[in-house]
Amino acid sequence: MAAAGNQLVKANSLVGQDAPSSFTEICLEWEQLLQARPVSSLLRPLFFAQSGDQARLLLAGYPALSSAIFQAVGDRIDQALAALRISSLFDAVVAHTASEAPARKRRPEGLLFACGDVCLHRFFGRCVVVGWDETCQRAGAWDLGQGLREVRRFGRAQPFYTVLLERDQVARYCSQENLALLTEAKVFAHPQAAFYFASARGFVPSEALTFVYPDDRDLSAAPERRDYRTLREALDG
Repeated sequence: MAAAGNQLVKANSLVGQDAPSSFTEICLEWEQLLQARPVSSLLRPLFFAQSGDQARLLLAGYPALSSAIFQAVGDRIDQALAALRISSLFDAVVAHTASEAPARKRRPEGLLFACGDVCLHRFFGRCVVVGWDETCQRAGAWDLGQGLREVRRFGRAQPFYTVLLERDQVARYCSQENLALLTEAKVFAHPQAAFYFASARGFVPSEALTFVYPDDRDLSAAPERRDYRTLREALDG
């Protein structure tokens, strides 16, 4: 099942902000923590104590997990919620990986962009691609809720991409016709970038992202093989 296969990659965007380690490392440390003590011993001081000192002490020796929780933007409650998200996502990943390996997605014809590409969104400015679907995978009601049927020329039967917008802090889902590949793909800071990319100095897909999208890394690294037109320009020209 594709949704289950992509769970590990998608989970990265929900753990917390500015975490430097991969979600795999966070999961492994969470598992070690659970073997050593009940999760309530971590959550209780985060939710109810006057400071996070007790929780920080409990997380000594768990650098990836500690970073994902304590670098979350906001106060102690935000950190407690980050810990709850990690717990929930860990349970989901364990359930999925126990039954199947992540599904790999081969590039279809007509797909213009790849993970790691820096693009210009028609309405929202610069963004970087972190995933794609051959056609829109959101429920039909999503179109109406977003008011997009009035502005999309090619409908749902075109590639759709998950992107991180430079101007926003969450992942967005957008159609191919609204994106154009930038010739000067400058890296920009984003709180979720560390969950998808191997280096803070460039949008190089992580091992987890490359596993799901195995054809994308080589393509995004070869600008001479790219089509910089938008879908609208390609069909009109």
